[in-house]
Parts: sequence; structure tokens; C-alpha cells
Amino acid sequence: MNKFIDIKVTNAQTQLRPSTTIEVAVKDDIKFFFPEDNLPLKVEIFRTHGNNKIYEVDLPPGRKCWHNWFDGCTLKISTSKGVEVGKVQWNSLKHGTQSEIAFDLWCASNLNTKGVAIGTNDGSTGEWVHLYHRQFFSKVLLVEASIDPFLKLKQNYNNQNVTLVNKLITPKGGKVKFYEALDGEGYTNSVDKEHLLNFYSNIQEVEKESIGINELLVENKFNNLDWLHIDVEGIDDELIMALDFNKISKPKVIIYERVNDINETKVEDFLHLNGYKIWVDDSKGFNNIAFLK
Repeated sequence: MNKFIDIKVTNAQTQLRPSTTIEVAVKDDIKFFFPEDNLPLKVEIFRTHGNNKIYEVDLPPGRKCWHNWFDGCTLKISTSKGVEVGKVQWNSLKHGTQSEIAFDLWCASNLNTKGVAIGTNDGSTGEWVHLYHRQFFSKVLLVEASIDPFLKLKQNYNNQNVTLVNKLITPKGGKVKFYEALDGEGYTNSVDKEHLLNFYSNIQEVEKESIGINELLVENKFNNLDWLHIDVEGIDDELIMALDFNKISKPKVIIYERVNDINETKVEDFLHLNGYKIWVDDSKGFNNIAFLK
């Protein structure tokens, strides 16, 4: 902590704090160095990839601000005249959970892989497929069911080795009821209404055509994938247990959320039976990672 500008980043913790948070305090002592016409300082937070601004506040001496989502973001602090005085960028090694770090390290040590992420939102945050991973992958399929996040995903991932699919994925496909949190910015949408009610009350119900997970992989020629990341708010276990290894190859890595009321015992039994060893994030992170032995 210094006597001028104090920045505190708090890592995500399962359930209690589902994302990295950041707090900025401007101390009174800064007035000794900055003329009054340079104050208040401007605090801005941008998505690191895509550069969309998600937060802005003017902060005078003696005041602080706090933002509840810093994953995949960059903080910039400037004088009132627009001169930048500091910048902090989120990175997994410093701020991420152990599962985020583990996947990043696996990607760096396994180059030119082919993988699928289901439930990507806009692709700017999360432990799956950041834009800075592009040099690691030969081919990627990104899937998002909700239209608004998908349109942002298209803006962030306009790249020839990335295939984008705007479809709802379920174990077997068919028409299902899909629930979207209208005040959740697309981050928490699910076929599990009870799961959404844990976080939001303003929920929209729509009937939506879905496709099965095996159909998705086969149709898009990702039936021989290296890694699979699933983040679908409550049915991660169902999608994994629906994988048909007669139709697709076994991914070397499967990442899934162990929270959100999944049946951990059943999915672990399924994975163990199919030759996977499960690495559990014991740092209060969200995910388990299954590695093919």
C-alpha cells in the first residue's frame, strides 16, 4: 500500500465471490504532487480483448471505488487532463484461480491443439480461450446460446481459425425451455430455472430449439478434438455424460464447473470409467479438469 494511489485486486472464490474484484483508493497525499486542475483522477476499466469500456468514475483525493468484475480486464488511471499515470492488467498467473492457471499452462505446453468451448458469453472473460491463446490453437469452436453475447463474441473473435456457433447445446437436442436473466448481461443463462433464481429474479423464459452435444461436434468437424471446455450454468455434468465416444474421440482435457448443483459423483464415475484422472481446484476456484491418462 502506498500513500498516493492504492490498488487492491481480490481473486475470485467459488460461490462467495465468483469473479476477481478490484478496488482503487486515491489518498489525500496525492494533492502535494498534482495541481488541482489535474484532479479528480479518472478510473476506467476495459475488456483487455476488444477494448470495450465497462466502468468509469472520477475519483477525488480521499475517495475509493470498487468494481466486481476484473477478470480479463485492464484498469487505467489518468489525470483529468487525460495523462495516464498507471495501468493494471488482469492475468491468470497473478489473479486467476488454480484451474485458470492450469489450463493456461496446459495450452502453452500443448501447441496447435483443436478445441471447443461451450457457453462462452462474449469471449472476453473466463478461463476458456482468451484472445491471447490464439497462438496456441490450430482450430477453435466457440458456442454461445444467447444472441446478444453472441453478437459481441463475433466482434471479439473475427479470426479464420475460430468457428462461432449461436446454438443452445443440450445432451440430446430438441425443443427446451431456456431462461435468460434480463439483468445478468448474458453471463448467467440456462435451461435450469432454479439455478438462475439463485442469482436473479428478472428472468425471461423462451422456447428454444437445441442440438445435442455429439451432433454439434460431428456437424462442425470437431469430433477429433483435443480439449473441451463446458460452462453452461447447471448442466455441465449432463453434457459430459452424454458424450458418445463411438462418435467422437476422447478429448485429452475436459474442463467443467463443479459448482451449480451438478452431480459430481456421477460425472466423476463417468470420467474415471472412460480413463480420465480428475484434477480438483482446491483454491476455491470453480472448475475441475479431467485429463485423459
